[in-house]
Amino acid sequence: MIARRRAHALAFLGLALAGMNLTCADSTGPVAERVEITGTAVMHPGYVFQFSAHAFDAQGRQLPDSAATWTSSDLAIATTSTSGLVRALAVGEVTIGATIQDKRAEAQLQVTAAPVASVRVNPTIDSMFIGDSILLAAESRDSGGHSLTGRAVSWAVSDSVKATLRQS
Repeated sequence: MIARRRAHALAFLGLALAGMNLTCADSTGPVAERVEITGTAVMHPGYVFQFSAHAFDAQGRQLPDSAATWTSSDLAIATTSTSGLVRALAVGEVTIGATIQDKRAEAQLQVTAAPVASVRVNPTIDSMFIGDSILLAAESRDSGGHSLTGRAVSWAVSDSVKATLRQS
């Protein structure tokens, strides 16, 4: 390998002195000049998203079959699989990285609490008798039907003459 490089260098020097340009091709294949990551910038805990990374040569052509090594700057917030599948675990900010050959790209990911899409009140009741009382519980859910924890609930009644509310 060293002899081949020395021969390439000498050939280049000889042609350069003669006023000619020579480009030596590396037999190891195309070389990555830059890497780009595609993904999402915001996720919610419990969600997964497939990120992808592509390498490009000096002419801007995408290199085929360029496998990336994936990393997360904080595994408590989000994890990455070997294929770039990112799983959000907790609220926070994290950097997702992809390395192809010796080139690296990074994407910032913000994991935010999912908005409440629906609230289920348990137990469901149709009617009560005068003087009865019942303990109710509220369960918040996101748009995917996932149960959300740690959400504040405010209770109210629509007709305070017919029913009263006591916080416990």
